[in-house]
Amino acid sequence: PRTPGYQGPDSVFGFLPTIGKAGEHGERFMYRTCNTEVLGWLIARTEGKRLQEVLSERIWQPLGMEQDADFLIDGSGMAFAGGGLNPVLRDMARFGEAMRCNGEGNGRQVIPAAVVAFLATAGIIAITLMLLKPNNVEVPSLEGLNAEQAAAKAEEEGLEVNRVEQPSLDAPPGTVIGQTPAPGAFTNSGSEIKVVVSSGPPMAPVPAIVGLASGPASEALSEAKLEVVVADRVYSASVPKGSVVSVDPPVGTEVAEGEAVQLVVSDGPEPVDIPAVAGKSESEAVIAMDNIGVETTITREFSDTVASGVVVRVSADGETVVPGDTVTLVVSKGPDLVTVPLFEGQTQTEAEGAAEGVVDLEVNTSRGRNFVWRQDPAAGTQVKRGTLVTIFL
Repeated sequence: PRTPGYQGPDSVFGFLPTIGKAGEHGERFMYRTCNTEVLGWLIARTEGKRLQEVLSERIWQPLGMEQDADFLIDGSGMAFAGGGLNPVLRDMARFGEAMRCNGEGNGRQVIPAAVVAFLATAGIIAITLMLLKPNNVEVPSLEGLNAEQAAAKAEEEGLEVNRVEQPSLDAPPGTVIGQTPAPGAFTNSGSEIKVVVSSGPPMAPVPAIVGLASGPASEALSEAKLEVVVADRVYSASVPKGSVVSVDPPVGTEVAEGEAVQLVVSDGPEPVDIPAVAGKSESEAVIAMDNIGVETTITREFSDTVASGVVVRVSADGETVVPGDTVTLVVSKGPDLVTVPLFEGQTQTEAEGAAEGVVDLEVNTSRGRNFVWRQDPAAGTQVKRGTLVTIFL
């Protein structure tokens, strides 16, 4: 599996151009499997088939192998010629027996004898060279050192350093966090140690969250692996309540994963005091509310003390409002006046029915008549609803 933050090639073919020259011809030998990879590509290109198909037709099947062998492939589907073949042990033994028998196996000449002889000679030479130049340098431990210290320590042992960088949440930038070969292994003098050096924490840009509600904004920061801190809340006429007004560091700034991003969140428009409009005309009160950005609705009620068309009171929750809110103005209709009905000539029962909900009656029976012969106030008089009217029977 790839290490986090890997940015290298996706295939063996793409890896080849990244390998630099390891030394001059005729000097120390350094084995690289890329040579075998190139040979595998040449075989496949020459035959017009995949490498595994060529080996199956030319060697595997003719030798009568018991089981299929597996080939490791890279991300592009290309077989690893330098170490990707995985046969079972018995089939490996069959191949070795064929090489011991000069290329004969399964009753036939599968591998040309000349090829076997060449490989045997080359193997003897290689072994001799290895014996003449043994791995006589112990690889030092470089992890935890800074890159300069690691290079100096490797140089003391006659080794070179190949530095690659990788993000790390734990190690300070410039610190060695891995090496190949591992400490304690033996290698040739002048060989190369690959050291992985921390480039510091992975970086991420502050996402565009200004104007978002605080919930989605926090989710966006968490997805970017950044910490959320609500640093302040301010009134804003342009940003809805609960949405982000500003961020620090600003949007787009590259910051280390885990770093805190401070949010300033809107509390909505700033509350304002409700103006004192009781006793003012309806139009004056509406204008006063418009001036602070507040909508109005009008209700009307009778009042014995406030003239018609004048504001009696403001109906609102509390003494302050937020621009855009709606308040109710209660406007006076003046006194609740009624016209005294004509009771004269009616019986008491008829008079009481006519007076219900309009005025109250006081009955005077001093003359003992069965009809109203007089009333006070007189019919047609304007009085407040519920005024006491005397009828005389």
